[in-house]
Amino acid sequence: ENAAFLVADSAYTAERARQFLPSRHRMRIVLLGIEPVVLVGPVDRQIVTNAGENYALIVGRTAGAEGYKGHDELLEVWSEVRRRLPGARLVVAGSGSDLARLRAKAAAHKLGNSVCFTGQIDPATLGELYRRAAVFAMPSLHEGFGLVFAEAMAAGKPCLALQETAPAEIVVDGETGRLVPPNDSGALADALVELLGNPERARTMGEAGRRRYEREFTARAFERRFQPVVDELVGG
Repeated sequence: ENAAFLVADSAYTAERARQFLPSRHRMRIVLLGIEPVVLVGPVDRQIVTNAGENYALIVGRTAGAEGYKGHDELLEVWSEVRRRLPGARLVVAGSGSDLARLRAKAAAHKLGNSVCFTGQIDPATLGELYRRAAVFAMPSLHEGFGLVFAEAMAAGKPCLALQETAPAEIVVDGETGRLVPPNDSGALADALVELLGNPERARTMGEAGRRRYEREFTARAFERRFQPVVDELVGG
């Protein structure tokens, strides 16, 4: 009630928040920025060997409270992706209370070793998984921003996300990756096949994503966006 103004990390978050706020509140939108994942310390070679190379990668906690991140959607279309690209692989990086259910779902869909669940991983291993991936895919419905998209772009990987979400403010459709409609399994499968089945196009998108990260999503870029907010707040 007494805030001078509020700061949101995406237009999507701001719009969702407004319905709970007094109309007089002013909102500032400041997209986040990160430093890239750094390969410090030993890499878990067993995990990266099991993962292989040139796969679709999703990174995030597999927690029941965060079932919106898109794990289920990827598993549900993976049989179709494999039908069209028999060698396609999906790597699910991360751990949480929902991991056992997701493993059981993959087994029920008879996905076999085309899906690799890494469990909990350290930053060095995550960096190596990004390096080996062909595409980062997280069809999340309710992400507030999506730092992992910036991580993937820093690693030079094309990104797949959903339209009308916060990650759609990060990914440029057709340039740094693909944006697909929510709740459209056919479009999701098509985009995965497009990116996994066209390595040169995926590399070109990944390079464009790396350039966009360097322009817009580094920690320095965040500082540049946030400084005017601080100046306004302190009257500087």
